[in-house]
Amino acid sequence: MLHTVYINPRTSSIVIDQEPSSSGYVGLESYQYSYEVLIYAEDHEQERLFLPRTGPGTQSAGNPSERLLSCQYQITSHEDSLYNRIQDGNGLDILTQTNFKFGESLATTHDDNGVWRLVVDIYVPKLYLEQGEATFKAILGGTVAPLGYTEEDVDDIFSLVMLPQGLTTMTVIASDGTDGETRPNRCSYVYYTNMRVPEIHGESCEESYPGMLDRLPYKFFNHDSEPFVHQYVLKTVTNEGPGGSRPIEFFPPLP
Repeated sequence: MLHTVYINPRTSSIVIDQEPSSSGYVGLESYQYSYEVLIYAEDHEQERLFLPRTGPGTQSAGNPSERLLSCQYQITSHEDSLYNRIQDGNGLDILTQTNFKFGESLATTHDDNGVWRLVVDIYVPKLYLEQGEATFKAILGGTVAPLGYTEEDVDDIFSLVMLPQGLTTMTVIASDGTDGETRPNRCSYVYYTNMRVPEIHGESCEESYPGMLDRLPYKFFNHDSEPFVHQYVLKTVTNEGPGGSRPIEFFPPLP
């Protein structure tokens, strides 16, 4: 599917499909390619929340969809590592912000096994893909010259086009808590309506029961994992390369 990518080499800004109202942008007809990253957590052998456990008169097991209640991620190419100008994926793409809170947009990003689906889009100019770098720059230079852009500006446009490619580092931090409004039906700290604790309720994970006033949010007790880091290389193979056109390649292939 073709899209229009608008690039301003003077401000290093990139806009997809919606033509900016300000001047200085160059529109490039581009193909869209996507790859998916699946983020999930595994049960720990000593984790009581997600292994079968026995309570008074009942036997229960954790819900796999609640293993990873939120996460932070950042995908940054080597060329974009200083400023992280490209927002990769359908989240915030910064490790200091929580992404994919449990209970929000589950229909498109989350499944019953607790797997979050991250979709990353990459746009490659049609002319570059079909003709290669030299022809792309030559034709682009003639197109943008009336706008006052120089050969150096053309190089900057090409650099911005290629910004998401090359050596890429993906970092993910998983969390078993969330600051979202949804509270999964599992054990938690509670507080009561009176000074006296009501009748012992075993390991009940019910939302409420007689004598219970409320539960404390999971964000007060969440635990973040160590950062998971995976590196790969994204590369465009144009028609001028050996074997014809193979638009986007991964090295090594994503597991």
